[in-house]
Amino acid sequence: MVRYIIRRVLISIPVLLGVSLIAFFLVQASGDPMAVYNANPNISAEDLMRLQRTYGLDKPVHIQYLYWLRNALTGNWGQSFLTHQDVLVMIRERLGNTLLLMGTSFVLTLILSTFLGIYSATHKYSLADYVVTAFSFFGYAMPSFWFGLMLIIVFAVRFKEMGLPSLPAAGMYSVRGEHTFWDLLLHAVLPVTVLSLISVARYTRYLRSSMLEVLGQDYIRTARGKGVPERLVLWRHAFKNAIIPLITLVMMDIPSLFSGALITEQVFAWPGMGRMYWEHAVWVDYPVLMGIILLVSTLVVVCNLLADISYAIVDPRIRLS
Repeated sequence: MVRYIIRRVLISIPVLLGVSLIAFFLVQASGDPMAVYNANPNISAEDLMRLQRTYGLDKPVHIQYLYWLRNALTGNWGQSFLTHQDVLVMIRERLGNTLLLMGTSFVLTLILSTFLGIYSATHKYSLADYVVTAFSFFGYAMPSFWFGLMLIIVFAVRFKEMGLPSLPAAGMYSVRGEHTFWDLLLHAVLPVTVLSLISVARYTRYLRSSMLEVLGQDYIRTARGKGVPERLVLWRHAFKNAIIPLITLVMMDIPSLFSGALITEQVFAWPGMGRMYWEHAVWVDYPVLMGIILLVSTLVVVCNLLADISYAIVDPRIRLS
């Protein structure tokens, strides 16, 4: 397995270089990074030229990419054209907020989808199965921005108008008052609900289908024929094998824990990585955009490798070489 891991790591290097190269040229082609200064009447044409020289924007695009790559490899991810802050500092400031929101949603999703998927598979074609299936289709079809706005209208606006306990509509904390854990928890309820609904719908359908396939296998019938308790049949034999196809889906969702949910964070004004990406994409602030893309790309490659290793851990029949 060690040789396999080393080979995968070596292969990932040109992959990451290719992703960064394509992303850099696409970001550069999407607009003028100096547009944030063009609207300022106090900045003259000479000031713009000086800024272009300072940021290296007066050089050809391929030279800019080489400069950026050299700096990125040495830990210097540049400064934002919009805020003039160090990109790594900006990412650290927002990363905790995103991990709090996405991590809570992720844990809740795993718990709910595991329970619903197994229950639906073991009660096939029952009323509960149909209800879970309808819920899954609802979650698949529901646009996150629309669902988020509906939750705000109902639980933040209408409830307040009717004198009922209402939930905050935006932000992480109230504008007035202390930043308490209870205040944070109330602000997280609506965005976590939106994110969990979509993910639970996906995971439940995958796990239900995988469980149904595994429960029809001969070794499951043999275990039941030997008198193994149903609880052990489900968790030790069926679930352990049914979860293998789900590992890839879960691992591919882990980078989103760090990159954030662009639409949901924007709807609820949650100060995370997704909202930061949107704010700086509008002004083509490519140092920030490239920093986020580099972080997410690296996580995708790492999680792919972890998914492959997890297969061998969960199922000893799988050998990596």
